[in-house]
Amino acid sequence: MSEPSVPCDAGTPPRGPWREVALLFLKLGTISFGGPAAHNALMEDEVVRRRGWLSRERFLDLLSAANLIPGPNSTELAIHVGWQRAGWRGLLAGGLGFILPATLIVTVLAWLYTTYQKLPQLDALLYGVKPVVLAIIVRALLRFGHTALKIPNPNPSPPRGRGQGEGGGSDAPTPTYLGQSSMTTAEAVALPADPTLPQPHPARAGGRSGPLKSWALGALCLSAFVLNLIGVHELIVLFGAGALWMVVERLAMQAGTPLPPRGEDGVRGNAAPPKPSADPAAARDTMSHPLGGRTGNGTEPTRYVCAWLPASWPPAWAAPAGAAAAGAPAVGAAAVGLWPMFWFFVKVGSVLFGSGYVLLAFLRADLVERWGWLTEGQLLDAIAIGQVTPGPLFTTATFIGYLLGGLPGALLATAGIFLPAFIFVGVSAPIIPRLRRSPTAAAFLDGVNVASLALMAVVTCYLVRTALVDLPTCGLALAAALCLLRFPLNSAWLILAGGLLGLCLA
Repeated sequence: MSEPSVPCDAGTPPRGPWREVALLFLKLGTISFGGPAAHNALMEDEVVRRRGWLSRERFLDLLSAANLIPGPNSTELAIHVGWQRAGWRGLLAGGLGFILPATLIVTVLAWLYTTYQKLPQLDALLYGVKPVVLAIIVRALLRFGHTALKIPNPNPSPPRGRGQGEGGGSDAPTPTYLGQSSMTTAEAVALPADPTLPQPHPARAGGRSGPLKSWALGALCLSAFVLNLIGVHELIVLFGAGALWMVVERLAMQAGTPLPPRGEDGVRGNAAPPKPSADPAAARDTMSHPLGGRTGNGTEPTRYVCAWLPASWPPAWAAPAGAAAAGAPAVGAAAVGLWPMFWFFVKVGSVLFGSGYVLLAFLRADLVERWGWLTEGQLLDAIAIGQVTPGPLFTTATFIGYLLGGLPGALLATAGIFLPAFIFVGVSAPIIPRLRRSPTAAAFLDGVNVASLALMAVVTCYLVRTALVDLPTCGLALAAALCLLRFPLNSAWLILAGGLLGLCLA
């Protein structure tokens, strides 16, 4: 049994062995078919439900933070989880563990492609995997919805620490978990109400928050869903939902009794204020930022660090001479140049928001039309490889790098497109707990959480059209959903079974 988590204070993550982070994300990187929505669902199942590393609300905060920065969202979520679990070593272990399996698979497929000039047929495998992945996503949506919409739990139970089973004794001392106090359930129930502490507004009675707040968050979620469905940019939806809910919370506080302060995991309650640091320098660092502190090394938190990259990077001189004029793809490292290619993918990873279709448009504009490094057919094959292999879609860069520069090109392209994600998460991860301690920033995160839930629902609707194509796939999705609801099965076994059934049915 592993030791209980140490509560995080001032943004310090609970420590754990980085090797278990690496092993978990190596596994997830191998089985994560279906795009970011499926990746997020699988991470939630492992990190929240099975291992208890994070509360679901903290996990949603990390998901929202990943949605607000450019780059591959599911990879950034893996990096966030690694940092929360094992610090800076966990940050590297989580990100690299999630990326490595897909990179190896795509590199092998790129070698086969350059050798035989065609793609392997993986349609039969995906025929059975997609319905199972759809069921996993729907289950995760239900869990996220219960948390993001603040739906009161009629039978609340104390949070589980690491190493506790699903049915841990209710009167056993509960390990301190994300800012919760350490006492038995009976002791907590027996505590008398303190009349000196602020009491909740009548409209917010009933658990964490009242039904009125849940309905309001539900309306915000539905609005975000419709806006994204009709084509409004996801960043506008995310920031708009956060700003709107921030205003709603402010008006609610002015209309009635202020809400109790939030704990470390965002749960409102009568939590004790954080103790001041004994170190005067640390105290100055904590007070120097309006949201409650600086980053761990005393530097100002930064939302984006990609403003220095010009929109046209790499510059015109980085393109190979005569490439655009010739219009033919340069498929060798000498013709293209490894470092210009590396900096191009750094730019892509630094400024790209959106789905794989946005990535396709971004790559096509430069690699096909501007420089002529690839043909249209090669680019489409690269995108197809990224979609049919597990792990992040951004491993499309690995395939392109291999076409342009062999194995060194594949490694440099992969490093270039994922490097900004590690930098962005390394800068933003330490300040997320501080945001939760600020009422204004916490309200903004609540709104962004709801909008993230809506974006995930939109992606699920699109996946339904590609996963459920006939009666066998509908039956497979229904059977997977029943198994997930009735039995504590590991999602990896369901995905494996779905792939085998797909091969048999095809």
